[in-house]
Amino acid sequence: MNRWFTALSVLATVSLAAGLALLDLQPLNNFPEQRELFDGPNRQRLLMAVSVLALIATLIRSRPALVVSSLIFIGAFAAQLWIWWLPYLFGPTPWHSDFSWYFRGGFLDTLHLLPERLDRPVPNAAHLLLQLLTLLSSYWLIRLTWSVHKRHKVKPRVLR
Repeated sequence: MNRWFTALSVLATVSLAAGLALLDLQPLNNFPEQRELFDGPNRQRLLMAVSVLALIATLIRSRPALVVSSLIFIGAFAAQLWIWWLPYLFGPTPWHSDFSWYFRGGFLDTLHLLPERLDRPVPNAAHLLLQLLTLLSSYWLIRLTWSVHKRHKVKPRVLR
């Protein structure tokens, strides 16, 4: 059962991430403005990242793939917190002094569920959903990794 929940959550996360970057899904994204962010090499990097995540999602049967998948999704969740929540909650910091990416990317014109906080980036509905799916995927990957680890535990040898 863990394997199915894990596969579904990972595929939903990857599909939403790709859809938000590659399709016009207004009001969730502002595709005409955000398309400039993903043109050229950025689009290739995004497609490569989505392809790698989808490939890893299909390799969930081995312990190394599960560990790598878990680390990737935990890292992706941490990056989303770093990019969206740190500036939203604390405003300009030494790491977030320029919010032009938010205004230039058209994120201001997307659907928001959270109140505005001065001139700070506000996580939009699409990114809130993506963060939730990434967190769920991380949870299910960790849970599946742990169950596979417990099932295949190797007994330590005693050296003589």
